[in-house]
Amino acid sequence: MAATHRPGPDGASVPKNLRDVVVFSGSAHRPLAEAICADLGVPLRSVEISRFSNDCLQAQLQANCRQRDVYVVQPSCRPRRSTSWSCC
Repeated sequence: MAATHRPGPDGASVPKNLRDVVVFSGSAHRPLAEAICADLGVPLRSVEISRFSNDCLQAQLQANCRQRDVYVVQPSCRPRRSTSWSCC
């Protein structure tokens, strides 16, 4: 049975079973996240990442995540200190 498509928030066609999926990219490998989203047919959502003077990161997700399945594509490549997120 083929997946039913309907327009997503940005007007692109999104498979019905992936409508509630939200994908963000960390800073380590954005092209990988873009390729994953293209393969899934879902848009890559924006995230604003800033670094404080004490080297802590703040990531502000720029999309509604309420009652959604949220994925962050963030491979752990070198240098790990500058490409990692702290999740609580």
